[in-house]
Amino acid sequence: MGTDGPKLELRDERPYVGIRRQLSRPELGEVLGPLLGELFGWLRERGIEATGAPFFRYRVVDSDAHLEVEAAIPVASRIFGDERVVCDSLPGGRYLVSVHQGPFEGLRDATAFPKSWADENGVVLKTSRDGTAWGSRLETYLTDPDREPDPENWMTEIAILTEGGA
Repeated sequence: MGTDGPKLELRDERPYVGIRRQLSRPELGEVLGPLLGELFGWLRERGIEATGAPFFRYRVVDSDAHLEVEAAIPVASRIFGDERVVCDSLPGGRYLVSVHQGPFEGLRDATAFPKSWADENGVVLKTSRDGTAWGSRLETYLTDPDREPDPENWMTEIAILTEGGA
C-alpha cells in the first residue's frame, strides 16, 4: 500500500462524458460512485464504447465545504450530451502523475504527496490564484472493485495538469 511516483508526462487532449455535481467531501463516495454506473448505462444505450478507465475530475476543491466534481468516462471522440450528461475534453499538456495503491480513503493523503513534490521541485500546478479551481485534477480508477474485492490491491492514478510544458 502506498503511492508511486510522481512523474511528469505529456498527454493529448482526451474527450469524455461526465455528470457534474457540487457536493461536500462526505458525499463523495455515496454520490459519485453510482454516477459512473449511470454513465456506463448511458453509453451502452447509445452503442458508444468507453476508451479507458473511469475517473473523477475535480474542478473546484474548497476544503471540505465545496467540491465541484465530474464522474466521467473517456470516449473516442466528442459526442453530444443531454440535459444531464456533459461531453467535454481533458486538456492536453504536461501532467504530474502518481499511482496510489490501497483503499479509496487514502486518496486525500495520496493527492497531497504529488502536490508537495511539485512545490519542492518547482513544478507549478495549473490552478486558480487561490488554489481552489483546477485546470485538470483527476483520479482514474485503474482497478474495478467489483473484480478485485481487496481494497489493499486497488490502484488509482492521480494526475494534475501543470503550467507550461505542452
